[in-house]
Amino acid sequence: DELKGLMAEAKGDAAGGETKVTASGTLKVGTLVLSNLTLTQVSGRCVYRDGRLDVNPMTASLYGGSMEGAINAETRTAPSMPLTLDVRMVRVDANKLLSAATPARQMIFGTLGGNAKLRLRAGDPDALVKSLNGTLDVKLENGKIAGVNLLNEIAKVAKFMGYAKQETAFTNVVLLTGTLALKDGVAATDNLQMELDGAKVGATGTIDLATQKLDLRMTSTISNPRCWRSAR
Repeated sequence: DELKGLMAEAKGDAAGGETKVTASGTLKVGTLVLSNLTLTQVSGRCVYRDGRLDVNPMTASLYGGSMEGAINAETRTAPSMPLTLDVRMVRVDANKLLSAATPARQMIFGTLGGNAKLRLRAGDPDALVKSLNGTLDVKLENGKIAGVNLLNEIAKVAKFMGYAKQETAFTNVVLLTGTLALKDGVAATDNLQMELDGAKVGATGTIDLATQKLDLRMTSTISNPRCWRSAR
């Protein structure tokens, strides 16, 4: 409530050309909602000056994991605020995070970690994903990609003889790593690496987070020949 008061006062000052607002202190918030993203147990050192809110250092709980780093917000345009994030994520539930921030709901599961340096605009949940710019280094462990079985697709392209097609409509991902360069919600990568149950896959290209359109070139190598043998 205090932050809302400061934002309202700052907007009034900007309109009337009156005295600017400056404040600092310790921020502690039980639940903070940014568009559809929900952070809990938020705390940090807070400085508010001339409509700009800086929280650094900042820690928060995020979908079963944690986030730490710095957040900057330009509050004069609230509720649609430009945000800058420089944060590290640890053991975050990938499905819950992606379902909240993007249209990719119930598609990617696992434990997500990594570093993010992002610029975005909070306020309109539908526009948030298209406002994403910056870089994201990701590490997904013990994951799953729903809707496609990459081992089946690899076998189909390579025409492996004796391969027993798997009936599961998902791909188990032991480990996924890579760097995403984001521009207006489109992520480009040249080093995406996936370790699957029986193969290693590398990918380069783009991923449109808003439309979920993939334009990727993939290469694969067999890491466990046993999984390619048909059951007797």
